[in-house]
Amino acid sequence: MYDRQPADVKEQLIDENNLLQKDGSKLFSSNDERSLLERYFVAATMKDCSLMINCRLVRGPTVWTDESASSRLIRIETASEPLYFAVHVQVVDLDPKHPRNLLNAHQRFMTGVNIINQNPGIHTPCCIETL
Repeated sequence: MYDRQPADVKEQLIDENNLLQKDGSKLFSSNDERSLLERYFVAATMKDCSLMINCRLVRGPTVWTDESASSRLIRIETASEPLYFAVHVQVVDLDPKHPRNLLNAHQRFMTGVNIINQNPGIHTPCCIETL
């Protein structure tokens, strides 16, 4: 599918800033080849991401100043007085890969698939179906 794309589209697909400029709703609502390739790149990248959660005890809502979408104030009721936690959540890629690496990984994956297809007995299934 990648090989069928025009040269300018291929160049845009391997531009590491390409997906940052996309509207996510359009990326996942279209099924044209370019969108499918972009979804593959997103999935391959997200597969290796980490979720970072920071919780910090604060004195109460009066000290809360962060209005970002990734931060929230959580109130927990206790017997004496409520506790307030400032919570910040981030998705972080600690080892970002260039899109060219994803193309190479896909080619290696497809080579493995072809080997298994050409040699049906070489691969033992992970589970055996019984009737």
